[in-house]
Amino acid sequence: MEEHNVDSFISLSSPQMGQYGDTDYLKWLFPTSMRSNLYRICYSPWGQEFSICNYWHDPHHDDLYLNASSFLALINGERDHPNATAWRKNFLRVGRLVLIGGPDDGVITPWQSSFFGFYDANETVLEMEEQPVYLRDSFGLKTLLARGAIVRCPMAGIAHTAWHSNPCSLESRRTMGSRNELYTVFGGLSFLLLLMSAQGAKGGSLKESQGVCSKQMLVVPLHYNESYSQPVYKPYLTVCNGRRICSTYRTTYQVAWREVRREVQQTHVVCCQGWKKRHPGALTCDEAICAKPCLNRGICVRPEQCECAPGWGGKHCHVDVDECRTGITLCSHHCVNTAGSFTCGCPQGLVLGQDRRTCAEGVLEPPTGASILSVAVREAEHDKHDLRQEIRALRGRLERLEQWAGQAGAWVRAVLPMPPEELQPEKVAELWGRSDRIESLSDQVLLLEERLGTCESSCPSLLEPPSPSRCPQLSQIPFCSSTFSFPQALSQHLSLPTLSLDSHT
Repeated sequence: MEEHNVDSFISLSSPQMGQYGDTDYLKWLFPTSMRSNLYRICYSPWGQEFSICNYWHDPHHDDLYLNASSFLALINGERDHPNATAWRKNFLRVGRLVLIGGPDDGVITPWQSSFFGFYDANETVLEMEEQPVYLRDSFGLKTLLARGAIVRCPMAGIAHTAWHSNPCSLESRRTMGSRNELYTVFGGLSFLLLLMSAQGAKGGSLKESQGVCSKQMLVVPLHYNESYSQPVYKPYLTVCNGRRICSTYRTTYQVAWREVRREVQQTHVVCCQGWKKRHPGALTCDEAICAKPCLNRGICVRPEQCECAPGWGGKHCHVDVDECRTGITLCSHHCVNTAGSFTCGCPQGLVLGQDRRTCAEGVLEPPTGASILSVAVREAEHDKHDLRQEIRALRGRLERLEQWAGQAGAWVRAVLPMPPEELQPEKVAELWGRSDRIESLSDQVLLLEERLGTCESSCPSLLEPPSPSRCPQLSQIPFCSSTFSFPQALSQHLSLPTLSLDSHT
């Protein structure tokens, strides 16, 4: 919450540095070896969906904690993130931080976690002033203590579920306000912790905006050429009502080009440090940057943070997890750790069963061809459905392509005067020359239509043969020969009638 005005922030028996202990609730749910093995669940992507895993801090697997924690490691500044500077500034705006807890809490383990104390690797409790987050002043704890704004109130004899109702704890805080005010602060604090926990576990606003630092609207000038249909007007003379000569025109269109200049608005995204775009024009920064690559099939999910494959841990997935030392029975007899996994072994006289974990009496039969084939078939079943869908899609595309090719081939054969396979380069050039000649003859036909229209208006009868004396306009028409026509072969192929005009003298 930016620009807040919190005067006194009261933390009532909260695991500020995390939780590591077999509480009564956990012992009831998981009676054996819960504390030493819970990290396997909590330090996984789906484990961080649970609130207890958001606070679980295993001092024996500190690398896994820093790598996997999506809540506690962030708010305590133990791992870098884009909001670290803003969160530290907001924390230092608190007027006074009141920390309340006690040795008889029974849930918060160690109970000094309520005062920012916690275990080291030997499970020795280090007080707040010895913690790395205090020494580095990661989120302002050292600065707040230096100005005398931290008040620690240890109280014995109060269980975890009795803090809200114990009169001693409420009476001892009388200087901070009335009981109703204290209840209000407690309720607000609980809601705040619940809200932050949900955001850390579910990937709320923290994950949605963590890669983008700012968005800008830029004006980009564009300069390009575009095609358009340009009208062309061709005038000619015709006979109107009353046998008058009128001038009109035909409208045709041709393809022309024009230059276009305009400006468009484009959104530009600036990525935060540690994030980058998947491509230059992307509007999100959802690809994390890890300066040192994640090893052993690990994936970089956040800046300088790897998500490791099963069997690997550490900041860069370089630490092999020893499955044989977890306290969980994985093999019936001998467990041998391997890189990223484990194998089971059997004593002399026993063989490993088909589950590869249990030893039994008998002789291990060598694999037969049928067993190898059955294993291959089972592995192929996973990809069978996807392969069938891809084959159906390719068949559909092939059928559509064949239809298009057939239609295109039929059109080409209808236009060309001979089969395409018999065309030679000189034949193609001849066809282009005939096309130019057809266009020239079309223009001559238009000219003749205009001249004949003029002639019809002046000649007394269209049934009589025209002569130069009676139709002087006809004598002015320049005929190159007595007859002109399209080439016969080309007109037959294009289904064009042969046009001939006989001049009369």
